[in-house]
Amino acid sequence: MRSAVVVFLFSMLVACGGGSSRDAQAPATPNPPPVFKTELSLIAGNIGGPGDLDGIGMDARFYAPGRMAADMAGNLYVADRCTVRKIAPGAVVTTLAGNPNSCATRDGKGNTAGFGLINALGVAPDGAVYVAHSDSSGATIHSIIRRISKDGTVTTLAGMQSGMEPAAEFGYIAGLALDREGNIYVTDEKSPSTAIRKITPSGVVTTVANLAGTLFEHLAIDSAGDLFVQNWIRNEIIKIGRDGTQTIVPFPINTSQNESVVSFAVDAQNNLFALLVLSTTARIVKLETVTGSVSTIVQISGTTTDPLGALSDVKAIAIGSDGNVFVSASPRYVIRKITPEGTIATYAGAEAPSEPKDGIGSAASFGVPNLYAGIGSDAAGNLYVTDTASVRRISPSGNVVTIAGDTARNPTRAVINGKGIEARFSNPAGITIDMAGNVYVADGTYSFSLYPRPSSIDNASIRKISPTGEVGTFAGSVLSGYVDGNGEVARFFRPQGIVADRTGNLYVVDSGNCMIRKITPNGTVTTFAGMPCVSGQGASQDGVGTGARFAAPAGIAIDPSGNLYVTDFDADALSIRKITPTGVVSTLARGAYGNASDPGAPIQFGQFGSGNIAADAAGNIYLADTPNHSIRRIGQDGVVTTIVGSSASAGIRLGTSPSLYRPFSLAFLAPDVLAIRTETSVLKLTLTRQ
Repeated sequence: MRSAVVVFLFSMLVACGGGSSRDAQAPATPNPPPVFKTELSLIAGNIGGPGDLDGIGMDARFYAPGRMAADMAGNLYVADRCTVRKIAPGAVVTTLAGNPNSCATRDGKGNTAGFGLINALGVAPDGAVYVAHSDSSGATIHSIIRRISKDGTVTTLAGMQSGMEPAAEFGYIAGLALDREGNIYVTDEKSPSTAIRKITPSGVVTTVANLAGTLFEHLAIDSAGDLFVQNWIRNEIIKIGRDGTQTIVPFPINTSQNESVVSFAVDAQNNLFALLVLSTTARIVKLETVTGSVSTIVQISGTTTDPLGALSDVKAIAIGSDGNVFVSASPRYVIRKITPEGTIATYAGAEAPSEPKDGIGSAASFGVPNLYAGIGSDAAGNLYVTDTASVRRISPSGNVVTIAGDTARNPTRAVINGKGIEARFSNPAGITIDMAGNVYVADGTYSFSLYPRPSSIDNASIRKISPTGEVGTFAGSVLSGYVDGNGEVARFFRPQGIVADRTGNLYVVDSGNCMIRKITPNGTVTTFAGMPCVSGQGASQDGVGTGARFAAPAGIAIDPSGNLYVTDFDADALSIRKITPTGVVSTLARGAYGNASDPGAPIQFGQFGSGNIAADAAGNIYLADTPNHSIRRIGQDGVVTTIVGSSASAGIRLGTSPSLYRPFSLAFLAPDVLAIRTETSVLKLTLTRQ
């Protein structure tokens, strides 16, 4: 049993963002890194949102569900970020083919195959799925028709690939449908006109009809072989008979109020369903082609509280074999199901609220923070996180309270000092808490540029929140630049990571100036390490104090001996830099940009991540590898291991087989217990050593 003294010392260390020192010389034969059993649980917020997880119903994740098609067996097929997802009866979601991390044209099976941006898809009578997607591997952008067999094998049926003879060259394809014989029909747009092309199962291409103009989308076919196509410009649906006759479908579109057709589909009884959108409302309308009668299945309001969400969320519809209407709501990452009676429910995927709200556990929600949003903890076990334009405190019981700033959906961004929610922040990022309970926030603006230039409109200040909630500017101002000095005389440029030591000194990653700055308790700012950014010299350089060089420093952590650790992005790789209390800068680990994480593989880290880190009591570093959806451990011997997550599995899943989606930052709550900040939640990762 750990003594009370040890626990108290660790809690003090965590309050300062701590870890521990390492020997100057690494062991000749390093010990193997520890193996952890991991368990992920929710502290506060929502675990929905984007991803690529297979699963049942709301346990699955989608990146951007778009065009859909249904077969007679009750399966639904969804185009989702260069993949095709299959939703079997019972809302069982699997990935049929494609790789969301590799949007390139490539034949193969399952995730070894690749697609470009999928514009349309349909299902053949034999269960094969056909997709049309854009391809820009040649001199011009064109479309390709691909076939996906039931086992996920992808082949190219027609179109043009770089280095291949074209079976038939297509322009832009926005609509695709199949008849009962397995013939494929597509809209082939080549300015200034559009053709309806027919592709037989053997790949023979013929022209069925020519249409004046462009922007014809959403093609459908009924059991009689009649085609329906949407004219986006004229906002009408055209029927093309088997004899080539073209007529306008008498759909009740309210053109006087600018109602428009977003998507349409035909059911097994040849009834036509269309999603019609106005500026403030939308509706799904059914046209019975035999009788001509029209009925509204569901009316959708344009508010964020509506079951279908805002109008911009609705991307496409499909009709299931059981008569249910399915709607893809892309920005909400879900598929909705609407029964013939008009009942709306989420069928697959889980959305993520983006409006900040105080509450306990899952009743709370967070806004849309910047990539560098930070998290820190105090000696009492409270967590503090930076949100869109505010600072939130989370108690050990998961109660989320806004202690400063604006939590509106579209907050006021400014540098205004005051008490609590009367204060305003510009773009809060890193956060740390000193031993007296003062909270410090790096408040500035950010970019991915290695060598950004200061601007008089950039906020670049360190804000202080007292235990009573008073917000003030501790150092820096709304004017960016590089000046050492006291308080608001000093200048920073894009302050990002921040950490406090045991004596109350602050260390700030001045990312825009490529330096580490030190602020004493009385507000005096000096340059601790690094020199001004120099364009074209992106390589990091070890050295002492201002003789060292950083390329694009980001996150920072401190160990019990006062050693600092800084993540440093350059043009080719991410480095973990160590700075001793005397200012000696060395490189602990370095890895090229990529997603390899297998034991024995070359070290790779994600590019354009947050770079936020935490240090444990032994001085090991834990990195939020944002692009790779993982937490990485860097030992004092420089050995890198993946603790949780994978670039091949994106989406938050709790439990003992966890996964993550774009972790932003992390902090220790206790030995082997991490709090992880994601865009939508704060999670607890418990590590059990094996």
